Amino acid sequence: MSPFFQPPEAQDHPEGSERIIYDAVWSQYPRLVDPSRSKSYQPAMGITSTAVLGRIPQVKHTYALWEASYGLMNEHGVGMGESTCSAFLVGTGLSQGGTALFSIGNLMAIALERCKTARCAIQTMGDLGAFYGFYGEDPGMGGAGEAVTLVDQSGEAWVFHICGGVPSSEKNASWATQRGALWAAQRVPSGHVAVVANSMIIRQIDFEDKENFMLHPGLKDLLQEAKLWNGRGQLDWQKAVSPNMETFSYFPGLAPIPMYSTLRASGSAWSNGMWGVYRQAAPSAKIRATKDLGSFPFSVPVDGKVSILDVMNWFRTHYEGTEPQAAKVRSISEFDMRYGSLAGPFQSPNRAEGGDGAKAAAWTEIDEVILSGVVFCALFLCAPSVFFSCKHVQARAPKKRAAANWRN
Repeated sequence: MSPFFQPPEAQDHPEGSERIIYDAVWSQYPRLVDPSRSKSYQPAMGITSTAVLGRIPQVKHTYALWEASYGLMNEHGVGMGESTCSAFLVGTGLSQGGTALFSIGNLMAIALERCKTARCAIQTMGDLGAFYGFYGEDPGMGGAGEAVTLVDQSGEAWVFHICGGVPSSEKNASWATQRGALWAAQRVPSGHVAVVANSMIIRQIDFEDKENFMLHPGLKDLLQEAKLWNGRGQLDWQKAVSPNMETFSYFPGLAPIPMYSTLRASGSAWSNGMWGVYRQAAPSAKIRATKDLGSFPFSVPVDGKVSILDVMNWFRTHYEGTEPQAAKVRSISEFDMRYGSLAGPFQSPNRAEGGDGAKAAAWTEIDEVILSGVVFCALFLCAPSVFFSCKHVQARAPKKRAAANWRN
């Protein structure tokens, strides 16, 4: 059995049982030691235990699921993908001396254990994060937020965002049991594709539209208390909660990477950026490659029905086969990843990230397209509709039978 895919089985739990929350953020193999949850989670390689952060009340029955570093899909067809995002509100975990119990991996696992629908999973993750506290898996604002893409057998697809919360004070004690995290979720319209590439993508929030939005109940009050929104006009989640990627240093110590979300391409640790997918899935939309993340919509309608092979092709592109050219109007030829200093002497589109070179010089627009890493894509069947729940891509089209879940 692969060490990356572990199948916790469905279980019944006695009344009064507790669900253990482990400190399992990016743990090395065996990742988790807990034979009670899965027979696969045995001690190995000299690792005999996993640190316990806390416990929460357990439900009477938990569902079977498949998971890797993050949860993938459960027995009822709820599928998930994960993408770390930047955020202004930074939670601190218990293991770092803070009060937050949950990182995104534990939230996803519990939601898959307990839910038959995407809406249930969103509510579960939001409620647990708000009550017990949420912290990002990467340090500082760069990793303070998370995105989870969700799909289910009912035909719904969603994007869920969460970040750190707003601590209470003597002056502000409202929402006392829901200050541990702020969160919002938006449904992807039928026939649309949405792309999450390590950035928040939910924009204008409609508080009255309960069919297409699920929200923290105190979102308005707490954002105003944190001075992230003035309370006037329509709330733009992306602008209120996350820094401007054109000027923000996503990787501490390195220069900003303005097109980190909008223009990454496949072969990287985080795969295709927003424009890389949209230009293939919806060429008629004529979305331009730009540094301005705010110019990209939450989702766009695809030009036709989407198959598993289509999604695989979206993630294959490196913009090869074109020559670099100086032009005022952007074209694919500006982004052929066989060119530029990070391509090295052999013009490889698979590039190495970081190092002294990245610290010494600002990123060029060619070099910022790609960061290399080990990538795999798991495809899941989720009837009765087509669902793609990828780390950065979520698409939905009716009357097909397929699904994909992306991880790095």
